[in-house]
Amino acid sequence: MTGPATTRQAKDIEDPNHDPAALEPLGPSTWVTGYEPSWVAFGGILGGLVVASLARAAEQAAGRRAATVAVHFHSPVTPGSAELKADVIREGRSAASVSVVARQEKLRASALVLLEGDGDQAPPGGLPPLADPMPASAPEQSPPLERAPGGVELPFFEHVEIRPTGDSRPLASGPDAVLRAWIRPRRAIDDPVTRAAVLLDALAPSLFAIWHEPVLIPTIELTMHLAPAGPVSEWSAISQRTVWFNDAYCVDEADLRNDDGSLIAQARQRRKLLGQSAGSWGTGERQR
Repeated sequence: MTGPATTRQAKDIEDPNHDPAALEPLGPSTWVTGYEPSWVAFGGILGGLVVASLARAAEQAAGRRAATVAVHFHSPVTPGSAELKADVIREGRSAASVSVVARQEKLRASALVLLEGDGDQAPPGGLPPLADPMPASAPEQSPPLERAPGGVELPFFEHVEIRPTGDSRPLASGPDAVLRAWIRPRRAIDDPVTRAAVLLDALAPSLFAIWHEPVLIPTIELTMHLAPAGPVSEWSAISQRTVWFNDAYCVDEADLRNDDGSLIAQARQRRKLLGQSAGSWGTGERQR
């Protein structure tokens, strides 16, 4: 695919104004984006960034903020240009529904996006805290995670800073399939939907907390629910847990909160257990 994305791919990723989910118009309800190699995660482009660009296309098609984004990953999204096409299914006062597909020569991902209605607003004060407690230590007191689990080189780490909290760590053979951390983009992401999507997908699969060796577990479905828009703190607290797993699949769920405990977004994703070693991570050549 050629076209406007060529200039985006050449952008300096150190540019503080760089928007990783930016879209450029290609035609009616059609946009192009460029996924840079620096966003490669576990065998392909970070799924959270793909979720963000699909949400962005839906927002531009309907002129509203995304509230829920449900994405199916049909094949690995690779570095380079992708074409996104949106179809407004319905628009009403209470909500709008938009379907979006992303293609790179073939279908890579599809999404159904629910967008906000007229009554959506910033959440009121005094909401009860979520059941999972906030980290006991401040971000400055939590050592950063310097490398990906197993020492694998994952380029997207240059975009996200992760500071684990609590006792659970990836590949530590712990008792619980739970991972918790303070997390933030290394360079500010101004769009709150993009920021939430990227951070919610940045941790390793929670099963890594009870394992001692990494294997490929690609996401095949991810649904993100955003709280009504409100102020966002520099650091976010993330808690991710495995709800269930068997020999073929697992389901993780995650909460993303501000440093005062207020909810930013929640995600739930279904992953496929491939049983492959981590040797192919970062190549963009994972299998499904």
